[in-house]
Amino acid sequence: MGSSVWNLIAILIMWATSAFPNSSCTPTLEASALLRSRWWPDHVTGNGSLSPCTWSGISCDAHGSVDRTFFEDMETAIKLGSMNFSLLPNLASLVLPFLDLTGRIPLQICALSRLARLDLSYNSLSGELPPCLGNLTMLETLDLEGNELRGPIPPELGTLKRLVRLFLGYNNLDSTIPSSIGNLSNLTYLDLSGNQFLSGSVPLEIGNLKSLAHLDLSFNNFSGEIPVEFGHLTALIELYLCYNSLSGTIPPSIGNLRNLTYLDLSGNQFLSGSVPSEIGNLKSLAHLDLCSNNFSGEIPVEFGHLTALIELYLYNNSLSGTIPPSIGNLSNLTYLYLRGNQFLSGLVPSEIGNLKSLAVLDLSLNNFSGEIPVEFGHLTALIELYLYNNSLSGTIPPSIGNLGNLTYLYLRGNQFLSGLVPSEIGNLKSLAVLDLSLNNFSREIPVEFGHLTALSSRSPQQFSFRHNPSVYRQLEHLDIPVFARKPIFERIGSVRNRKLKESCCTGFELEQFQQRNSRRVWLFDCVVLSRSQQQFSFRHNPSVYRQLKESR
Repeated sequence: MGSSVWNLIAILIMWATSAFPNSSCTPTLEASALLRSRWWPDHVTGNGSLSPCTWSGISCDAHGSVDRTFFEDMETAIKLGSMNFSLLPNLASLVLPFLDLTGRIPLQICALSRLARLDLSYNSLSGELPPCLGNLTMLETLDLEGNELRGPIPPELGTLKRLVRLFLGYNNLDSTIPSSIGNLSNLTYLDLSGNQFLSGSVPLEIGNLKSLAHLDLSFNNFSGEIPVEFGHLTALIELYLCYNSLSGTIPPSIGNLRNLTYLDLSGNQFLSGSVPSEIGNLKSLAHLDLCSNNFSGEIPVEFGHLTALIELYLYNNSLSGTIPPSIGNLSNLTYLYLRGNQFLSGLVPSEIGNLKSLAVLDLSLNNFSGEIPVEFGHLTALIELYLYNNSLSGTIPPSIGNLGNLTYLYLRGNQFLSGLVPSEIGNLKSLAVLDLSLNNFSREIPVEFGHLTALSSRSPQQFSFRHNPSVYRQLEHLDIPVFARKPIFERIGSVRNRKLKESCCTGFELEQFQQRNSRRVWLFDCVVLSRSQQQFSFRHNPSVYRQLKESR
């Protein structure tokens, strides 16, 4: 149905309502409309004998006229279309979230000329947004989030000059954002997220919304570049553009947003180019997420100015160069993810050891070289440390044993890591997963590993040393409560292109290892374990089994 038809219907409703002055809509007529809606059970209405002003979810003005309705829960199912809104002309607030309402938005609502707040969020309303909502010129909040509304956003919403909050997220809206949205000069919140069929370019007119504090356009299908005009949104606190199909570069004008605390541009695979150094101007920034894009070039040195930063996500890009030592200035940083930038290289800066608040550090799947900094031992708040699949060398610093809160330690796949495994790892009483596989460690496993009792508290956990030749010579002297004193090993052999199930090795914990692309899959070991069926992995260590077979 065209917008002109919707408007004609709305005008007829408004004419019918205005043909009778508000004074004629007495509390008696209002009570009649409320009773006929059947929204309230008889015990609440006193079988119609009680004033609506005493009913739950209703408030009245000084003249006894209903001006607000609000329900968080209803004793009976209600139908939005059963209410004659034309008999509630003084209604200023209609708030009906989470009530499982169905059907279309009634056009009578468009006649509520005093309505300042309309909240029908998180129901199951369907159909299109009525263009006549643009007639609600007193409206300050429009919240229709979490329904099943479809069709375009009506350009008529651009006439709502008093509008402060507009929430249309998580519907099935399509087409583009109308440029008239740029007329809403008082708008503070704009949330259009989660409408997967909203597409086209993000209108540059959004840059006119100088009062905007929260802008969320995430999880849609917008394309094209981020408008340079976003740099005019100097009141902006949160900007979410994640998981669209945006392209081009981040405009340097983003550095004008000095009040910004959250910036999330993740999951736009066509965003590319260098990360602008101007982001370093955002001194209030607490959350920066640029992951899963195609950014290249170096991490800006200016990121060291972001001293309020708590979360930094740069993983799954094509960043290159080294980590700037200035990253060590971020004393509030709790999460640092640089995983999967295969061109990031060079030494891991010792300055990371200054990040005393760091809980998760992920530098995996890069090309870092050199030694693990001794200064990592200062990261006493660290819970998860991922350094796997790099080109790190040298030994594990004994200072790693200072990380008493560490739960996950992954050093897998650094083929130049060598030497003794430090006994200080035995101090890590919270450690649940330890993976030192695919390295070149030598000699004995420290007896102190027997202190790692958290490895036996969850099932199944991985305790992996594979591809570390000769690490097992003194295995029989190892006293780790997780494992049986004399484990029984059974060589399964090789299979091609299929995954064996645990039932192939009844009574044993079968380690499964699968490689794709028609390569062989080797499953070497089934281990009888003494507690919680923990996994102790030795696969791809052919020389390990000589002494183990003798122990059977």
